[in-house]
Amino acid sequence: MKKSLFYLFGGLVSLSALSCSVEENDFTPLPSDPRVRMEFTASGADVRNQAASKTVIDSENNYVYWSEDDAISIFDASASNARFVITSGWGSATATFEGAAVPSGTYHALYPYSATASISGTTISSVLPTEQFSTADATFDTGLNPSVAVTGGQTLTFRNIAGLIRLTLGNLDGKAVSEIHLKADQSMTGAYTVDASRTDPAATAVSGSEETVGVRLSAADGGALAEGPYYLVVLPGDYTGMKVNVIFTDGSHISASAGNVSVTAGHCKPVTVDASKAAANDEGLYGLFMSGQDIYIGGKAYNKSQFDEDRIKYRTGEFSISSSNNGQILFLDETAVVTSFSAAADLIVIGNNPENKNLITIDARKFLTPVAGQKSRLVASNLIFDASAVTTYFFAVNKDYEEVGSFNEVVFDNCEIRNGSNAFLTLAANTNNYIPRVDRFVLQDCNFSLPSGSSNRFVFHTGGITTEVREMIIRNNVFYVADGGSVQSFRLLSGTPNNTNGTTAGSLIVEDNTFVNVIYDGNSLIIAKEYGELEYSGNLLYFQGTYTGTPPANIFTVRAFKDGGGYPSSPACFGNAVYHNLTASNIYMFYPENYTATGGVYAQPEILDSDPFEGGDLSAFRPAPEFADYGAKR
Repeated sequence: MKKSLFYLFGGLVSLSALSCSVEENDFTPLPSDPRVRMEFTASGADVRNQAASKTVIDSENNYVYWSEDDAISIFDASASNARFVITSGWGSATATFEGAAVPSGTYHALYPYSATASISGTTISSVLPTEQFSTADATFDTGLNPSVAVTGGQTLTFRNIAGLIRLTLGNLDGKAVSEIHLKADQSMTGAYTVDASRTDPAATAVSGSEETVGVRLSAADGGALAEGPYYLVVLPGDYTGMKVNVIFTDGSHISASAGNVSVTAGHCKPVTVDASKAAANDEGLYGLFMSGQDIYIGGKAYNKSQFDEDRIKYRTGEFSISSSNNGQILFLDETAVVTSFSAAADLIVIGNNPENKNLITIDARKFLTPVAGQKSRLVASNLIFDASAVTTYFFAVNKDYEEVGSFNEVVFDNCEIRNGSNAFLTLAANTNNYIPRVDRFVLQDCNFSLPSGSSNRFVFHTGGITTEVREMIIRNNVFYVADGGSVQSFRLLSGTPNNTNGTTAGSLIVEDNTFVNVIYDGNSLIIAKEYGELEYSGNLLYFQGTYTGTPPANIFTVRAFKDGGGYPSSPACFGNAVYHNLTASNIYMFYPENYTATGGVYAQPEILDSDPFEGGDLSAFRPAPEFADYGAKR
């Protein structure tokens, strides 16, 4: 859950209301498992008398205060990434964290816990999020400002490895802020490394990125940002050409240069922008884009500078989308009506008003056709795709894959998807023994409706084809049955069931999704030959009716588990909940039921005794406040 707690070790502290329950790792070691349960006491370094390390924001508060749902990564001698959760001390400067790890002479720790973090020697690798959030009662999201610690015992003293930009907007004159973007000539967020053994650890950006990564700050609830100042967490560095873009809720915006700015770990750098110089914008996202602002879709920033002028189109009235639009970025005016939609190989389509999505009716299956020698993509934002009349599949990749002809990415962000009776995205048969590949599949902030029935309902179906899905992100979506019934055979990823034609999921993140009256019918929610990085967290499976089919036994299945396939050694599966009329013994995280990972977090989903929507709003997919940690944030 996006909650609010601002803290800097040796800095300002602002506590939000504590409402989330403590979650403990469900860990039952097997006889051969070298891990044991242990606990660590954690606090922040007292740097009040060390000017070089002190963050001067508030002179009265100089300690870290822990939040109720905090977690840390512990790296032991085996270099496994173990998740330790807070069990006491939330709301104070010192807290206790419990988990399971291999007994070691030295332990390295990272805050916040990251499923993808790793260690080599004393160097920790992780990612500082580009998209950051702020709430009305605090400065920014909990679990955002990273720190590290090293110990030979059970006491951890954390030190900040990132810095802050403290942005003040002058002369607001009642304007409400929607988003703040910060960019420079160097990467300010993204992948980083840090030598945790140093007395003055500082994160260093990983070089070699395709594009410079900045920061996007928005409100956790999707509304206006609270009145500033605003804090953006960035990697330490000497930044040149820093630019601040502020977007207001009325569409007006500021673009201001901050010049050259140096940020050091544990320090806060003040930047001031005069809001009275805001430029008007009556053209929605298109107007922002054309003024040089970033447009974020599926976790990526799109900017006018990335496109030739003749590739940027603003459409009104009736028109069709076809292969002639390949290579374009299309902004659809609220009056735009798409009369037909055919093959796509390289297309970005954006509804200009996120609050008034454009309708695109899909009347027959559509093909996504890679082009040899090119990176292909279909990116869609703020749209309604109505394929309720389609009885086969929605989109299909229909060409053999070569390295130079792979389909690069398929992204749907803030869309409403009305699916038909079969698969949303599928792969057509290959004939030349190339391995089909989708580099990146993202489904984010969408409502995905399905017709009721017992036949197959798949989001990503790979059929009988050897497939490589390098990255799959399914985040903050609601999957539900549109007509009040139920679905009894549903999968997010329906991979092939054998090693000869297996599906490999390289990086799979399924986070903060709600599944309403969707059952995966005695099989699994996700099936693949093997997984690389795996995170399944914060999801809510909700079934309120009477289910008469085969009870679901597990969420993940590796069909070839005993013959060459497998789960990752360090998955991150935690914080999930299930509510239905079945018994708890019918739900397991993985198949086989006695599977235990050698690292990471393996927590079975919590079986809820009470209806999470009792006291909430099922029609809007908002659970009661005490269950707000589970499922999509609506």
